[in-house]
Amino acid sequence: GGSIVIPDKINGVPVTRIGDIAFEGCAGLTGVRIPKGVTHIGDMAFLNCYNLATVIIPDGVIEIGEYAFMGCYRLASVTIPASVTSLGPHPFIGCVAIDIAVDPANPAFICGADGVVFNKKKTWIILCPRKKSGAYEIPEGVTHIAKSAFSGCSKLTRMTFPASITKLENRSLLFCEALEGIYFKGDAPKLGVKVLSNEDKVIVYHLSATKGWGKEFGGRPTKVWEEKAKEVIRLMTLELVKDMASGLERELSISNFPNKPLLFLMFHQSG
Repeated sequence: GGSIVIPDKINGVPVTRIGDIAFEGCAGLTGVRIPKGVTHIGDMAFLNCYNLATVIIPDGVIEIGEYAFMGCYRLASVTIPASVTSLGPHPFIGCVAIDIAVDPANPAFICGADGVVFNKKKTWIILCPRKKSGAYEIPEGVTHIAKSAFSGCSKLTRMTFPASITKLENRSLLFCEALEGIYFKGDAPKLGVKVLSNEDKVIVYHLSATKGWGKEFGGRPTKVWEEKAKEVIRLMTLELVKDMASGLERELSISNFPNKPLLFLMFHQSG
């Protein structure tokens, strides 16, 4: 239990790899320092280390495996070093409070200001921190959403996809329980498996002039985006009219004029 420093050698042999599920379920583990000689962190290497709060990944690590830190609920932050060229799928899925940074010198990945990790060309979204909430608009130019990239982002309520998007990979939006609306600006993209299988509230919106849409998308109902926009505008207009009427009534209220009863009566009769 507690915090550990993984040795750089064991029985005189250099440690170069943390194996798959090597520390799985070590609930007492609170911190890990990985030695500089390590180049690979295996799949699910720290799976369900519930109390792991800190991890130092040194420059020299090339690959962080699939779901390597899955279920490390207390992990607060991690920096992906410049040497990493292979990630995931989502190595930090289930890390509910994590802040993710990428070394600016990394040639393969870049991190946006909101913690979303892209490939260097910003054509793929690789992963999104689970704590991201509210609405998120994916930047124009993104063509792919990687496997499990938004999986477990349970506080996202709305996502907007650019016309450039061409494919959502397997499980890319899985377990986004609060998600209610997905908006597409372009043609229907290709879908991997289980992209939306647990999101039973989601409605998929698309523009009427775009192609490839049916009555359902990924098992969820579709609607034309313009119809949604018209309804929103109608409701906003009604609220605005009510606010204007309320404001006008206050301006003409009996507290503002000498001839109070007459003006008050005229205003209501004319309405």
